[in-house]
Amino acid sequence: MSETLTDNDYRTLLVYAIYGCGFPSVEYAIDMESKCLARFCGDQHNEKWEWDKESLRKLSFEELHKIYNNIK
Repeated sequence: MSETLTDNDYRTLLVYAIYGCGFPSVEYAIDMESKCLARFCGDQHNEKWEWDKESLRKLSFEELHKIYNNIK
């Protein structure tokens, strides 16, 4: 059985790759939060952000690829 990945499959893989990588810096996390692509989930003693998967899924393949290249 041979399956071919669709464009949507590649986009989904990129979303999960980005989510798994986290953020390279606090500044980058804050920038992504300002673009509604991440959300702060820490507290006053623990700075922590996580990617918003639903917002990432709305981006084009090219936009996702650019983010991935910036964080890896």
